[in-house]
Amino acid sequence: MGFYEDIRRFDMAKKLHRRRTRMRWRRWPVVFMQGIMAVFTFVVLAVFPLYYHNYYFDILKAKYKFYWISVVVMAVICLIVAIVFLFVDRMEYEGVNTKRFFSHFRPENLKKQPAAYKF
Repeated sequence: MGFYEDIRRFDMAKKLHRRRTRMRWRRWPVVFMQGIMAVFTFVVLAVFPLYYHNYYFDILKAKYKFYWISVVVMAVICLIVAIVFLFVDRMEYEGVNTKRFFSHFRPENLKKQPAAYKF
């Protein structure tokens, strides 16, 4: 085993470690968002039916207010988590995952709509 083969092996191990780290990093935002959605789903399915105010006299207003507040809170939390992950991606990985995400929204990457959907 020569000196250059050891260097090559070290470089390959380093690249593999970077790739694995990047793949793990891609899963973290998904895991956080799934957790937020799971909590929101639990609140809507378990707490929402039990919520009332003023002994059912204003149940429509109470349910509506509960639902839109929970949706706004969930959206704000998701937005904050997305911004945090965006900054971490920029600092740690030079924005590789952010660029990959936004590259899917370029006009040339979007699928063409069939003529039936245009009407």
